Amino acid sequence: TEGFMSDSLSRARASQGIGLNLVERLKPEKSETPEAYEELADLIIESGGTGLMLYRVEQNEEHGVHLTDAQQMLIDAIQNSDSWDERKKSMRSAHKFASEAFVSVEEDELQRVFHFRAQEDRDAFIQFLIFLHKQGDLYDRAQYDKVAELFNPQVAQALSDILINFEDWYYIVVVKSGY
Repeated sequence: TEGFMSDSLSRARASQGIGLNLVERLKPEKSETPEAYEELADLIIESGGTGLMLYRVEQNEEHGVHLTDAQQMLIDAIQNSDSWDERKKSMRSAHKFASEAFVSVEEDELQRVFHFRAQEDRDAFIQFLIFLHKQGDLYDRAQYDKVAELFNPQVAQALSDILINFEDWYYIVVVKSGY
């Protein structure tokens, strides 16, 4: 092969070891420091995807899928993170505050305003949050206004915080608390 392809292949072989007939694959040096895992953990926590990720890790482990050393280091960094501890406290606090207000609202009002009726054998507040999440959270101003009017603006804000961080809330409050 001559021309462009032969030059490209030569560069690829030189840079990546392609065609060198190596017994072992070239491996990059280990450069992951504990600090790098902590920074990545904080990024994941700030993104709001931690609850879903931890839930899936636990589900995979139940089905015999084990983490690599690097993955385990990341999970450990998340679980030991001050940011994750703060997120858990925040979600539990918002849940407690909003659930206390929820019990004072009549079922008929929820039915009239939101067309929501809870199943009797489950936690009505958790069902309501899942219902709101499926309805598009509180991004719609009309939906937010209904919540603020039925409860109060502080409860609406707590519900909004929960719904914005729905996967984390679900993992922290529902999965880990055994609801």
